[in-house]
Amino acid sequence: MKIICVLLGTIIGAGFISGAEIGLFFNSAGIFGIVGILISSILLGLIINIVLEDNNKEYIELIENNIDNKYISFCIKGIVNLFLIVSYFIMIAGLTSFIHEEIEINYLLSSIISVSTIFIIVKGNIKRIEKFNEIFVPFLILLIIGLCFIITDTTFDNIKNNIENINIYDYSFLILGITYASYNAISILPVAYKLKENVNLKKNERRMISIFFSVITFICALIIYLLVEGNKTHMKSEIPMLDIIKGNNIFIIIFVKIAIIISIISTAVSVQYAAASNITHNKKSFIIFLMLMNLMAIGVSKYGFQTLIKIFYPVFGVIGILNFIILMKNYAKYSKINTKYCKIRQ
Repeated sequence: MKIICVLLGTIIGAGFISGAEIGLFFNSAGIFGIVGILISSILLGLIINIVLEDNNKEYIELIENNIDNKYISFCIKGIVNLFLIVSYFIMIAGLTSFIHEEIEINYLLSSIISVSTIFIIVKGNIKRIEKFNEIFVPFLILLIIGLCFIITDTTFDNIKNNIENINIYDYSFLILGITYASYNAISILPVAYKLKENVNLKKNERRMISIFFSVITFICALIIYLLVEGNKTHMKSEIPMLDIIKGNNIFIIIFVKIAIIISIISTAVSVQYAAASNITHNKKSFIIFLMLMNLMAIGVSKYGFQTLIKIFYPVFGVIGILNFIILMKNYAKYSKINTKYCKIRQ
């Protein structure tokens, strides 16, 4: 359960629950965006299953064992770490925008509060991050499912009108689904490798984790998709979900706002921890690296949440496809070794 919670916490972040990420990738493809969501959910579940039964002990080892050229290997590791760092900046931009818009305090102060909150959690170890996700991620999932109750007839009428204007020969949903899974895989891979360090999962357990992950991701993304698709016309905020819930019951608004904060924090701690763990294993330099990341995040966050998502996420999605190819290459190689070993034993 805790493995699923941490993995879901990595996916269901600021971009996801705010509607900005789902809107960019899937609502742009109209009704076929639902197929894109299904494709990405299945791919992510497959990736998790492969990692949990992988022979490598950590993500860096996966790269080094499958890329013979040390310069290419170095570049790929650098790109992945850059992605994790930029993802952290995006999460901080999201949290800063939220604090700035909701509490109406200075933007600089909002960003300082944001990075300080994440630093307190991440300066511990993976156990602290696991505990955080184990407590809050189930709440997030239940809340997203609860958002079904604010999907009104007007929402479906708007969706119906949008369907009439789509191009049935537009297959962008396929590319978007693969790209979305690929860029998310960059942050999931290091976290998944770290999680499996101290556990010995059976084959059925690995499959159940990947299936549950895929199903929950699909359901949550579908709900966000429907809400965004039915409310496109009046969304002006950096965080679209804040526009969508306007005019609803005060308790729904409060719970959604709490969920947005938790989702941002859960992803931020995962990607920052993954980046720091990839770059250094020394505790002192680990803390120094966290501080440097936080100082940079304060500067970058001023460019805005939506702007950073539009610039970086599609680009890193393409890079993530390379990651997926490396993972599949390693899986094929490892499967052959296991098959030969079984034949010898027989």
